[in-house]
Amino acid sequence: AAIVLSVAVLWFVAGSAAFKSGVRLDVMRPVLALLLSYVALIIHRVRTEGAEKAMIKNMFGQFVSPEVVEELANDPDKARLGAQKRTMTVFFLDIAHFTTISEKMGPEALIAFLNRYLSALSDVILERRGTIDKYIGDCIMAFWNAPLENKNHRVDAILSALACQEVIKELNKTLDPGVPEVPAVRIGINSGIVTVGLTGSEKKLQYTVIGDEVNLASRLEGANKFFGSKIIISESAYAGCTGRIAVRTLGRVRVVGKDTPIRIFEPVGEQGKLSAQWQEALPVYEGGVAAFEAKKYEEALAFFQKFAEIFPKDGPGQLYLNRCQEYAVLAPDAAWDGVFNLTAK
Repeated sequence: AAIVLSVAVLWFVAGSAAFKSGVRLDVMRPVLALLLSYVALIIHRVRTEGAEKAMIKNMFGQFVSPEVVEELANDPDKARLGAQKRTMTVFFLDIAHFTTISEKMGPEALIAFLNRYLSALSDVILERRGTIDKYIGDCIMAFWNAPLENKNHRVDAILSALACQEVIKELNKTLDPGVPEVPAVRIGINSGIVTVGLTGSEKKLQYTVIGDEVNLASRLEGANKFFGSKIIISESAYAGCTGRIAVRTLGRVRVVGKDTPIRIFEPVGEQGKLSAQWQEALPVYEGGVAAFEAKKYEEALAFFQKFAEIFPKDGPGQLYLNRCQEYAVLAPDAAWDGVFNLTAK
């Protein structure tokens, strides 16, 4: 309405000026045509930008924080919706014991449980500028460094994982008595070059990531079952985080579908903010892993026995303790390369 009114005013002013000056109307026509073309261009631009902003808000409103949506809407060029390859961090979170929980709960109670937990965990991801890719039952898939560039994508993803563990503890304090198992979350994180962009059908598009590095993140989430850990990150995800994140070494693994072993870690907290227990236990644990990898199993056993005094129910600590007890009596074949071969996804 404002644009139409402006056109009418300009037409009237131009016409009046032409009439008063005695200029013939046919002489004014090129000027008026130019004016109308300019106004039409403005109208088209306003409509196009409005549609683009609406599309961005509709597409990303459920998957990124409101602040990120607003930033994308105000500067659509940042969205880069076309397919591209870029280095990103991919995150998979799965609720442990969910099969048992789902089998023993009614449908309404189960959906209420899922919504409560997934909402709280999703908020953690969004607060650290993560993008929710999708929900797969009780699993959350997310990524960092798209659609907006984030130079700290590795750190933000790992800090989100640590925060999710704290959120679960808080949620479990008010756990519904009808939930048959105490929920926990397992998280896998990997960084690498992936393809990101819109995929799907003409009727439904999804902004997502694909590639081998995505599959590895998923495999690492599942590897928590083997190690008894809560979070597993790849060496590439840990790169650049040494000054921010304290980790413990889980070892080298071959995941399903990969022949080349990779080194993996579990984050235990932010550097400078570790509990007194972890400040004492971490050097002991790392000493045990170093001795184990050097095939000094009796020495490693002593380290893990001391570690167990600090954290008696720790999953990775118990795994290494049991292996050291076994190998101290009967060492594995000399050709063993020290790599854990994971056979499950």
